Amino acid sequence: MFRTNRIALFLAGALMLALSSCANLKDYGAAQTAFSSGAALEIQQQAADADAAPAGAVSLSELMGTEVPANVSGDPGTFYQDALNSVDKALQAQPALAKGSADDNAMALRALCLWQLGRYDEADEQAEAAMPALMDSQDGEDDQRDLSLMQALSGLTKIDRASDALSFARNRSSEVEALISGSEDDRLALYDEMKQQYIDFSTSDEDGKPSVQRALSIIDAAIEDCQHEPTKLYLTLSQLAGIEIWGDMRNNLFRASRQLSVPLSRENEQGWLEDELTNYREARDTSLETLIDRLGGNPNHPLVAHWRDIL
Repeated sequence: MFRTNRIALFLAGALMLALSSCANLKDYGAAQTAFSSGAALEIQQQAADADAAPAGAVSLSELMGTEVPANVSGDPGTFYQDALNSVDKALQAQPALAKGSADDNAMALRALCLWQLGRYDEADEQAEAAMPALMDSQDGEDDQRDLSLMQALSGLTKIDRASDALSFARNRSSEVEALISGSEDDRLALYDEMKQQYIDFSTSDEDGKPSVQRALSIIDAAIEDCQHEPTKLYLTLSQLAGIEIWGDMRNNLFRASRQLSVPLSRENEQGWLEDELTNYREARDTSLETLIDRLGGNPNHPLVAHWRDIL
């Protein structure tokens, strides 16, 4: 699954709860350990990244209070698949999990596994299924945190879908270059296709569209209901990662418009592109202000400086 560096950094960790000796709870514990191992590997892969977030960023491992396994190695995807297999075994005997007060958390873990494996539709469906159980058991911070993550998950999967779309758009550079001297009709046809993809994955506010704009709205709603401050910060950072993708997609489209001489063929296109830049900047500035609020009103916090440099 494609994921930007910042997204990958934030998607680390596992759900670790006290377990009894019940076999089904042991399957759940194995799922947690496998998920934690995959997340630990993703953290390691980001450690050498010059753009990795500074101290103060919230990963799921910190959010969940997880002890990360030592000396883990391999492919994160393998561990996420192992985690999914184990949690599926545990959920086959859901009453046993319910006795250990872990059934709702197991469903949430399953949704996170599917998300990490790039199975976005299934992850969204699992999150929807987990929410009623989580709403019925809001006794502790774990349940409050997991409910907020499930409420936000369809927004988080949309950000990953947009990230995939950005990768695809960037890979179309050879198509753009091949048409620089092509006919106007061919140049405009390619541009229109790229423009529609930008709208679908960045700015569309239609229900069901996999856009960053829709993701921001969904995550905003989850944050509004969230009672767990670390989760609020995690979700705010995820929104900033989505806004980064939005800006990159807009810049990619702008470059294509120049290479394909679109402003020479359509007099209003330059104005539309400038409006899109304004909208992006407004969303960026609003989210940075929200981040400052989450960090106690400190505009000089290293995380704020980090995201200002990126965006």
